[in-house]
Parts: sequence; structure tokens; C-alpha cells
Amino acid sequence: FKLTKEELLEFQKCSTDIVYFVTKYCRFMTDAGRTTVDLRKFQKEILGELAEEEYKKILDDMGPVARDYILMASRQTGKTTTISAFFSWYLCFHTDRKLEIHANRQNTATQIVAKVKDVFRGLPFFLKPGIINAAAMGMKLDNGCQLLSQATTKTAQIGFTIHVLYADEFAHIPTNIVGDFWRSV
Repeated sequence: FKLTKEELLEFQKCSTDIVYFVTKYCRFMTDAGRTTVDLRKFQKEILGELAEEEYKKILDDMGPVARDYILMASRQTGKTTTISAFFSWYLCFHTDRKLEIHANRQNTATQIVAKVKDVFRGLPFFLKPGIINAAAMGMKLDNGCQLLSQATTKTAQIGFTIHVLYADEFAHIPTNIVGDFWRSV
């Protein structure tokens, strides 16, 4: 597949400006159907902070400026929408990365994966890598990126490299497993 000059310029702009990518190309299910949404100021700030990268000598590669990011926000403010847009952007413009979603219940983790996949599938062809496999609990892309999910457990992801971890509802992890969970991821 060969990009046109316009598509190449859009690809480059989207790869370096996550807010542009989300506001122009990410469509979400709303009361009005699948459409782009107007991001709130705090959502733009979250996306900008999550997407900011710098060269990391120890990795000999780019890495996040904000390695640990904790978001405490009230319910129904668009957190999952924001995270699904970030994951879609990350999957499109990185290679050989593993992204993991953990939630207090597998059903919740699966719903977040479904939202990421829905955004990803709605992107124009020229922006996204090919999908090798898409299942309820994740997907694998031809650029080497993988999206996985599971319920929070004591032994989550032991032995696996995770480049981006999203721990949903972290405050609701039972106190008797939270330490073991954090060490395992």
C-alpha cells in the first residue's frame, strides 16, 4: 500500500499530535451515533501528557516522559473514552509494543478493549496497521503491537514485558492482593 502525499502528511501530523488525531479521526458511540467528540480541556491535557515521549538512553529508544501516571477523577467524565483514544493512537504509531488493560473484573477489561477496538476500526485505512487477530480480550497488529486484557489478580502478567499498563479502578483492588498485583506487573 502506498500513501498519497496528503495521506503521508496526515500520518505524520497524527503521529506527533495526539489531540489532532483524536479530534479529527477517532469516532465514539454517542447518542447521535458514531461520531468524533469535542474533547474537554482536561482530556486534551491527559492525552498530551500520556503521549509525550523522549529518548531514553537505557532503552536506546523513545519512552514516556511521564512513566507513572495516576488519574483520580470522578465517574462519567470521559476517562475510558480518553484512554481508548490514547491506546488507538499508541497502537497506530508505535511498533513492537505490548499494551495491557487490567480491571477489577474481566468483563470490565473486555469492555474497555471493545471500546479501543471500536475506535481503531473506525480509523481511516491509511492511519492504522493491519489487524492480525482481534478477540474479545485483545488484538494483535502487523506492526508488532499487542493489546491484551485481564482481570486483576495476584500473578497478573508475571514473565511478560508490558510497555503500557492501564490499571482501571485501581482503588477497588482488594487490599489482600494489591501488593502482589503491583509487583507482578
